[in-house]
Amino acid sequence: MFILPKHSTFTYIGKKGAALEHLPKRYLHKLWEAPSEVLKEACIELGKDYPHPIDDHKEARERALQRYDAVKSS
Repeated sequence: MFILPKHSTFTYIGKKGAALEHLPKRYLHKLWEAPSEVLKEACIELGKDYPHPIDDHKEARERALQRYDAVKSS
């Protein structure tokens, strides 16, 4: 998969490029945060046309920081 930086203006991302073409740019990097109306208008169904996120980044970061602190303090 080809991942673009947040500042990029490209609309092609991997094999899903054509589907994402009709999605507002602000949701390109966080498709799962788009309102259902926006996804419906772009003909995208999460879990079918595009996968759900594997993990919540904020939660994963917090877990990693807690584990790092535990190791660092031991």
